[in-house]
Amino acid sequence: MRRNCLQMLLVCGVLAVLTDGSGMRSAAQSGPNGASVPLAAAPNAKFEVASIKRSGPDQPEINGLYMYPGARVVARGATVQFLIMEAYNLDWHQIVGGPAWIDIRNASTRFDIEAKPPADVAARYAAPRNPRIAPPDEIRQMLQNLLAERFQLEVHVQQSQGQIYELVRSSRPLHLNPPRDTNAYPWAGGIGGGLPEATGIRGTNVSMPELAKRMTDWLRMPVVDRTGLAGSYDFLAEIDADDALGVDDSIRLALRELGLQLKKSTGTVYQLVVDRVSLPSAN
Repeated sequence: MRRNCLQMLLVCGVLAVLTDGSGMRSAAQSGPNGASVPLAAAPNAKFEVASIKRSGPDQPEINGLYMYPGARVVARGATVQFLIMEAYNLDWHQIVGGPAWIDIRNASTRFDIEAKPPADVAARYAAPRNPRIAPPDEIRQMLQNLLAERFQLEVHVQQSQGQIYELVRSSRPLHLNPPRDTNAYPWAGGIGGGLPEATGIRGTNVSMPELAKRMTDWLRMPVVDRTGLAGSYDFLAEIDADDALGVDDSIRLALRELGLQLKKSTGTVYQLVVDRVSLPSAN
């Protein structure tokens, strides 16, 4: 048995599958303290057919992955680190090890992938959906196995105790609104798009676990949802701050306007270590 399968089984006891039956949203897996845990392996989850080829030098899109009706998966200009992130439902800073060519910032070694699941799986995802919505867990697990088979990927899970943030309610009133469109792509970021900035943050149809996951990426530190708030929200938090204000302080000021705050805590930090990876085998 490959090392990645063994290590995934070791953490299965602390994994919680949070996708609903429709597969329309996929939240991060949670460990004992709610921190992001690599998605468990499913050895029998396999695409029926998959094509992998190197992206051309003029490929305009970098690190895009979409799922279309029938659970057809298309990746464009994807680095291997990005594919690992999607397969294990992790943020980029949780992937460590491996050669430089897999790095998400390495635009010179990227791949285009098209894959289709077996007919019984495809039938469950026949309805139209926003292709930008994250794939459900069973499709991520198929991507895990595709990486193991075609890229000879082997990984193991590493745990340590470290600093985390808890997203909690503050003593101020909440300023979160019901979503205007419950089918909108869940998104959070800067008011002008991209990363948060000194002007504030905004969100569309985003749940608190999803917001915590976005902040994990922004702060490069695990952020755990402890708000107790269910459902999804639209919000806009404008702040008037110096342009030199760092991302961390900008986020804290914006959260304050929303009636939320970050609290420092200690918990288990999970990383996925790349032990082996190769350029893909032929189609």
